[in-house]
Amino acid sequence: MWRTVCQSAIGSFHVETGLPCQDYGAYLHLGKDVLIGAVADGAGSAKHSDLGAKIAVEAALDFLVAVDNRPVSEPESEPVPPEGELTEIFEKTYPQLLQAVIEQLKLVVSQVVIDG
Repeated sequence: MWRTVCQSAIGSFHVETGLPCQDYGAYLHLGKDVLIGAVADGAGSAKHSDLGAKIAVEAALDFLVAVDNRPVSEPESEPVPPEGELTEIFEKTYPQLLQAVIEQLKLVVSQVVIDG
């Protein structure tokens, strides 16, 4: 059974200046043997970086769920591949994941610009 914790703490500079926490993290259980997670550290100098961090994490998790092609919280899952195979999967998938996150961020930004 997985025990999961995801927490961010607002820094003293953010407290002093009234800025929100700009970090975001989340996770999903994909079967009993698979847990995926993503974290993002929003750029403190960018307006709405807290929202950008959340969008990036959610897009990454959506992409990984689609790649895994297994329902979230499925009770039984196939065995986890050996480490070498996981490394190969990661090296193949990471550029695609990064592109999916970038595209989602672009989509949200374009909607904000259009909607004003």
